Parts: sequence; C-alpha cells; structure tokens
Amino acid sequence: MTRFPLLLLCLLASVSTATAAPAVTVRTHTTARPPSAYDRVVLTVALNTTYANPFDPDEIAVDAVATGPGRRALRIPGFWYQDFRRDKNADGSERLVADGAPGWRVRFCPPAPGNWRIVVEAKDRTGTGRSTPLTLAVAPSKDPGFVRRAPNNGRYFQFESGTPYFLVGENVCWAGNRGLADYEEWFPALGKAGGNFARIWMGLFRPIETKESGLGRYDLANAYYYDAILDLAEENGLYCMFAFGTYSEFTTGGFFNEGRWPVNPYNKAVGGPAEKPDDFFTDAAARAFYKRRLRYLIARYGAHTNLAFWEFWNEKGGPASWFREMATYLKTNDPYKHLVTNSYTTTGEADVWNIPQMDLTQTHRYGDEGSLRDIAPVIAQDARAHDVFKKPHLMGEFGISWRGSDNQFDPKGTATNLHNGLWAGALSGYAGGAAIWWWDNYIHPKRPECDTACKLSWTINGRHYHPDTLYAHFTGVARFARTIDWPRRRFEPVYIAAPTATTKGAETFTDLVLAPTEGWGAKPTGTVIVGRDGATRGGSLLSHLFGPNKPELRAPLTLAVDLPKAARLVVRVATVSVKADLRVSVDGKPVGRFPFDASPEGPKGYESTKQFPEYGGIYQAVFNKDVSFAIPAGKHTVTLENTEGDWLQMAALTFQGARSSRYPALRTYALSDAPSGETLLWLQDPESNWASDREGVVPKTYTGIAVRVPVSRPGRYRLEWWHTRIGRVLRSETAAVHAGVLSLTVPTFVRDVALRVAPSSPGVRRP
Repeated sequence: MTRFPLLLLCLLASVSTATAAPAVTVRTHTTARPPSAYDRVVLTVALNTTYANPFDPDEIAVDAVATGPGRRALRIPGFWYQDFRRDKNADGSERLVADGAPGWRVRFCPPAPGNWRIVVEAKDRTGTGRSTPLTLAVAPSKDPGFVRRAPNNGRYFQFESGTPYFLVGENVCWAGNRGLADYEEWFPALGKAGGNFARIWMGLFRPIETKESGLGRYDLANAYYYDAILDLAEENGLYCMFAFGTYSEFTTGGFFNEGRWPVNPYNKAVGGPAEKPDDFFTDAAARAFYKRRLRYLIARYGAHTNLAFWEFWNEKGGPASWFREMATYLKTNDPYKHLVTNSYTTTGEADVWNIPQMDLTQTHRYGDEGSLRDIAPVIAQDARAHDVFKKPHLMGEFGISWRGSDNQFDPKGTATNLHNGLWAGALSGYAGGAAIWWWDNYIHPKRPECDTACKLSWTINGRHYHPDTLYAHFTGVARFARTIDWPRRRFEPVYIAAPTATTKGAETFTDLVLAPTEGWGAKPTGTVIVGRDGATRGGSLLSHLFGPNKPELRAPLTLAVDLPKAARLVVRVATVSVKADLRVSVDGKPVGRFPFDASPEGPKGYESTKQFPEYGGIYQAVFNKDVSFAIPAGKHTVTLENTEGDWLQMAALTFQGARSSRYPALRTYALSDAPSGETLLWLQDPESNWASDREGVVPKTYTGIAVRVPVSRPGRYRLEWWHTRIGRVLRSETAAVHAGVLSLTVPTFVRDVALRVAPSSPGVRRP
C-alpha cells in the first residue's frame, strides 16, 4: 500500500461567510500514477475559521463522505495534524520538532477500484459547510487489503483478498531514547526473518492523551510517532496491533514503578472526571471523552491496511457493558472495520469475549523466576481454555519470567523458549505463533554464544546452518505456515497416541516430570488424568494453589495416576505469597503437610523474599524447594491443597521412576482438518527447554520413534517432515490412508520435528 504525499486541487464550499457554516477548502496530492485500491490518499482541509479545541467534535467535526462503486459509502473522520521532523539532542537521544503549521487532514483508503466521489464536511455550532465534490479514479491493486476474520472459520484470519494471514512476530511495544531509530533496526530484522506481526503500546511512555495535553486534547508529537511506526512497519511487511492503554494507568507504584494513576488525565486530582480508577468505566463524562479519543485514533490511523488490530487494554479488565459500548463505537465509526481485542493475564472474562464485536481472544503467560521450564504445554492448555469462544486466539505476550528479561535465564542465546512458543502456538490452534516479550534487551541484541560445532547449529541435507541472531527462530515457523491455507482449513486439535520406541531391550524406568499448564489466577477445570506415557488429559495442571486469602480462586488440584510401580511424587515449590500450608492426600488419606512462610519473621527456608507495598505490604518469597511423599503402585487419586495464606506456586511435579522406556518422553501437538484430511503434527522433547540448556544438558537424539497419526479421510497424501529451526523439509514421501491412520517412523531428530500430511488426491483443494 502506498501513501500519497499530495498537492493538487482547491475546492471551495458554497458557504463561505464567517458568520454561517464554515467554508471548506480541500487539497489532495497526486503522483505520476493514479491511486490504486488500498493506497492512502491524504486530503489537506482548510477552514475559514479557527477553534479553541480542534480535537472536540462537538466544537468542530471534519468528516469526508466517500462514495464508490456499487454506491458503497464510507464516512471518514478528519483529524487535527502537525508535521514534525526528527532531530537529536546532545546526548544522542531523538526528539521530534514541529515543522510548519498545524492543520486538518483526512486519510482515505479506497477499498476497491473504480471512481470515488469525495465530499468533505465541516460542522460547528453555526452549521455544516461542504466542499465541492472531488473525484478519484482508483486503479486495481495487488495489495491484499485489510485483515479480516476468515468466514466460516473460528480460528484464523485472512486478508480481504482471501490470502491467509497467520501471525508470526513479537511485541515491539516501545523504544528508548533513540526513538524511531530503534524501530528502523527492529522492524527490518523481524521482517527479513519472515515476521509479519508487531504489537505496539500507545499507553505508557508516549500516550496520545496526557496530563500535559489535557483531557480531550492530544499530544501531536506522540501521534506523529505512531504514524512513523506504522509507515516503518509497512515498509517491512509487518501488521500491527495497537494497544490503546495498559493496566498501569489505573495503579500506583508497582513492581516496575509503572503505576500512572496519579498522572492519568481522567483522574479527578489532575482535572478529570474519575474520583477513583473504577469510575473511569462508569462515569458518563469519562466514557464520552474516551469515545472522542477513539474517533481521533480512527481518523488518524484507520486508513493503514497494516493496522490489523485495535486492542483496548493491556492486561486490564472492566465491565462487559463498557467493552460492549466501546467496541460497538469502534465498529460503527471505523469505516474500515479493523479487528478489535483486549488482553488478560488469564483466560479473561467470558462476558467480554462473547461480545460479537470482539474479534480476537488474547492472553499473556509468564513464569516467575524460572518456575516455568517450558511454555509449550501452557500454550496448548491456554488454547483449549479459549476454544469455547469460537474466535481466533493469540498468546500476545510470553516469557520465562514476568520480572525480568529472558537474558538472565538464557545467557547463551539458545532461544528455546522463543522457539517452543512459536511452534506450540501454531500447532495448538492459535491464529499465529505466540508473541514473545523482551524484544529490546533479548531478541534484538542477543547473539548465540557458540561456534559452528555447538549445539545451536545444525546440518540438513549436508548443509550447515547457524542462527546468527535470535530472529532466525521466526524463520522456520514462518516458512512452514506459508505452505498452509489456514482460512480454508477447519483445523481442530486431535489426540495422538503416545509415540513408542522401536528399540528392543528390557523395560527400564526414569522420572516422569509434569510441568504446569496454567498460570496465576486459573482455577482447576477437573481431575488431571496422568497416563503412564506422561501425557495428561482432562483438567488443567495448575501452577498456583490459592489459600484462604483468595477464596474466589481457591480449589484443590486432583491427579488421577496409574503407576507401574511405587514412586515418590516430588513437588517443586517455586514461590509463596504471604504463607502457604500444602496438604497432600492419596485416595482421601492425608500423607503430608508442608508449611511455608514468606515473611522475614518466619522460619526462613527461602532463597529470597521481598515486600510489596503496592499489595498492602505483603511478602513474596522464592523457595525453589522440593517436598515429596510416597505413592503405591497402581491407580490412585492424589489431591494437593493450600490451606493457609495467599498462594503457592509449583514449578514441576515429578513421579520418580514412573516413566517406562517403552514411551519416549515426547509431547505431541496436532491439528486435523476433517474435510480435506490435512493433518499437522509437532513432536517435541519436553527437555528441550531453556532450563536444560542453561544446565548444560546435551539434547537427546531420537531415532526409531514410531507414531500413529489419525487422518480423517482415505486417499493419497504427501508427507513432509520439517526441520523446525530453519523451515526446510527433512524428508518427503507419499502414503495411502485406508483405515484412518498412518503408522509412521519418525526421521532422526534432535529437540523437535514437524509433520505436514497434505492431501494429494484429485478433487481435494490444496493451498
């Protein structure tokens, strides 16, 4: 899509006296060729009078009405604009300097070729003035257009052209003192690696509406900054999610000192209408001011086809009535109908996700100080928790720890957590790979610390590869995703029986390790059934057990096990808030009680503790301590419950000596499209994780692994085994399906491997 910087045509309204409706003069810019569909056409609008607050549509509202082929009509709000130039301060930091006089602009994106007629209207308290009609001849375009939800498909997106849009990218939420210069490095690196998605925050360091600008007025330098970001993203093939605000606008203090309520322009203490944070969502004046801001955002950025999503809040909930009102406002007033979402640290509110105007469900997941060894099973469980909403889903943020960069856990730059997040998202039914955080101090600057013979490099078909930067991990999943026609596939998760080892010999036993699949705030969803192969089904495996201080979240965790022989269950307790008393029972009989105290006055036993004034002065402690108890052989029910304090976080549950050598420790993630038979499989070694890498564990080589892959319809299929880190086919073959299952021998692999089973029979549509 091309932006048209302009210059042509002066059109005067029929009303031109200062005492009547405002007179409207319009200039548009042309280039050597006429505009094409999805180009941005910029109209410069001049009025014959000035206004005290040009951001207040009750004082002055500028709109364009564009009528096109088939009598299609769009109403496009105009906006008050100031141009800026980039300059540097003495310390090398970037600043934006106003350049020229401010004025009115309308940005129009013609969504179809043909003749378009545009009239600009200006309405103030004296009446409405209109410009002479302007006609644009719009040429056809190869631009795929705006991002849409795929019709008749609850999981995926596509462009208006029908081309699939499968998200591969990361958070790139803010820049430091270098400003746009940072994005000039980040975006090309991500785009060249195959990335097509970037999430941007508008509500922390460069907000549009500030205490200094005043409520109902907007910071034009910051607004220009987001113009430039969208332009840079467009140049590099990136589609953006703009998060309007964040939870910290309603808090004080915080772990990162991120609280902004004292300077929030909606705060009554600085001139706003809200006595307390919750009033923002209920006060009529606050809601009216917020809609005014939405109008400005629509006007300023809506014509960008690479603005894919509006996101209301980063990790902030609110009344469903508020979200319904604001989402309806966006869908009604945005002429281009951009997709709308919100984000939560947990599954989110069902009454919000069920609002028809909410297009994408979104969650964020982190470990805590290394408590989560692998993000992959968390992602899979998160996908299943959101299936009920029948909407595309994305993990919009993830990382090893919410407290600090992945650098501290991955000093060698192996980036296994990033890799696992991308592939687990893709093969769990997400609308894209999970989007990692820590872009500025981990992804971009990090270089793998190894030579060409280290475990980070690999050889395929006789050719050696090495990840020069962490961006290389986006490439593999991007290449794989481009082979799949996501919008035309009705992929659903499919159960894969545990892979088996074909090697002979006596059965031996090793530890069976379970990693939690749900983060803070999740409740049990039923009994977790643990198979002898280590696979779990049924309920979700919680990371947190809540005590009496959080009665709304408190519930025991129940496991149903079938042990081949007697074992000890070892629970790794990672962190504790205030106090906890872990009580364990087997088949209803108590077998263990383990108290914990995070306060300095307690019995200690922790690695470290910290007080949180913003949470009422409570202490939270890092324990990383193991507790264990015996379980007899056979089938049993194990119950874990916290009966005291705030919460206890578990990093892992290990059944010592309970895994049979007949079942290799491999996880399976699979999707299948019943109409076509196309099936996708990701096979992952659970010990391929950041913790094993840091501990120096040499990744295991798997050979002679057998797997049975269900395929929904008979016929001939093309089988492609993919090397996931570079996105190349390891082995390809054809096979016939007769009995609804393929019995396959997996190629030798290290860490993980992917399989695509694609129909090759006549009459089956292929991408």
